[in-house]
Amino acid sequence: MNKFIIILSTFLIFIMPANAATNCNCIQNIIKYKQYLESIINDKAVIFNALNLSECQREKFEQITQKNTPLYKQKLEELLKEGYKLKAQQDAYFTLCEQSKQRFYIYKLKHDIASISAKEDKELIKILNRSQRSKYRNIKHLERHDLHKEYHPKDYYKSNPQMPYFGG
Repeated sequence: MNKFIIILSTFLIFIMPANAATNCNCIQNIIKYKQYLESIINDKAVIFNALNLSECQREKFEQITQKNTPLYKQKLEELLKEGYKLKAQQDAYFTLCEQSKQRFYIYKLKHDIASISAKEDKELIKILNRSQRSKYRNIKHLERHDLHKEYHPKDYYKSNPQMPYFGG
């Protein structure tokens, strides 16, 4: 009987850190995602300001953004609420199945936000003329290029091993 209790207690000791390791900073990630989306919305306004829109095009741009702003706010609030639910489930040690259902629901919310953004982009591109569209494509290409550079920095020390590390 004592061996069983000892084995059970060691098993529980080893399980607790593993379960604690599965807890993520989901709330912080969702807040970062919300800030990221708000920056994208602001960047759209800056980009369309750089395209020298006519008065009619500006009015349509404002109509489209005003139509989609409540949708964004609603989905972001729901996303934050569901993130708190997931955090509560993780703190209460719910089963992994229930936590994965909640993660999937959060994933679907993010997908809904992305689809709203894609539809909005399509509507906004429709109001541009040919030269503005080409300029818009160039801006988007440069944005993707900058993101690629940011996420995949070049390792200069790999190409030149004799180069001393900076500050080292």
